[in-house]
Order: sequence, then structure tokens, then C-alpha cells
Amino acid sequence: MTRLILTTIFGALGLLITAASGSISVHAAQTATIRNIDFRNFGYSSDCSKEFGDGSDKIIHLTNGKWQKGGNEDVVYMSLERVMYGDLTGTRAEQAVVETSCWGATNFGMQELFVFEMAAGSPKLFARLTGADWGKGEDCSAPYCSPLELRVGTRLLSVGFGVGGSHACPDTLVTTQFQWNGKQFTRTGLDRKPYKCP
Repeated sequence: MTRLILTTIFGALGLLITAASGSISVHAAQTATIRNIDFRNFGYSSDCSKEFGDGSDKIIHLTNGKWQKGGNEDVVYMSLERVMYGDLTGTRAEQAVVETSCWGATNFGMQELFVFEMAAGSPKLFARLTGADWGKGEDCSAPYCSPLELRVGTRLLSVGFGVGGSHACPDTLVTTQFQWNGKQFTRTGLDRKPYKCP
């Protein structure tokens, strides 16, 4: 009788431990979302080195949101500006839009937008946009059309940039809307309104 009771107790404990372990594993898997990714310490397939350096750095790894190579007239910088999240594909799963800036020994720079989604528990790049995409046909020296506004929503990505006026203070805000068509982001609209510098 005593042996039967002990067997029952240990069997129940085994079930509890198994169940607890299972719940921990499920919870860990559920929390592996795009918001858990540390994009400040991350590698980007960027054109930064190509535009302002010698082109040798195909993948640029940011550390605490920054990267630098060279010095004086050969210096090249890259930094993370912001990260925004939204369901850009309409799949009820969030994607991350990462904006980076790149510049050299000049008075202008280049911005890139990297769009990541989670695949098999890891971030996967599925789109990259530059000023040549949102500033196409505009007087903003594409691809150096710096975003002034960035909005992320359900199946919608919009980038606002300045034209007219001066480089330091444009007089018009142009907003380009993009929508995911299942394969790529396509331009779906263009708005203009007066812009006052802050």
C-alpha cells in the first residue's frame, strides 16, 4: 500500500514537472517576437560604405547604435535613428522598420529603411528602401532625401521628406505612401503640403 502511494505521488510530480517545463518552452517561443530584437547591436546589408567609403563593408555591424570607420577625410559613419513596428503585410504579425543614417566627410547623408520580419525565430530582411525609392522624381537630390516623418500602419508605410527652400530648411513636405503587394513595396500615393522648419 505504501509503495502504491509513493508511486502515485512521484508519478504526479513527474507530470507536474513535465507540464511546467512544457509551459516554459511554449512561453519562451511565444515571446520571441520582432520587438525582442536588439537592432542597436545588429548587422545591416547597407550601401553606406559604397556611397561614402571604399565599398568594402557589405555588412555593417552597429554597436550601441553606431558604427565608424576611418578618419579625417576618409571617415564614414552609420547610426540607428529609430525603430517602428506595424503589420505592414496584413498578416497579423508585426514587422520592424529600422531607419539608419550614413554620412562621410560631407554636409549631407543618406538614410536607409530596413524592414524585418520574424522567420523561424530569427529576424529576416525582406525589404530595403532608400531616398531613391521615396524621393524618385523629386528635387531632393535622391538618394539623399532625408526623412522628416515616418509612419507605419496596417499594410501602409509612408515617408515624408522636404523639398524646395534650402537644404537646411525645406518649404514643402512631400509624403510618399507605400503598400506591400506580396512581393515588394510599391508607391501608392504622393501628398504635398507646406512645411515650416522647427
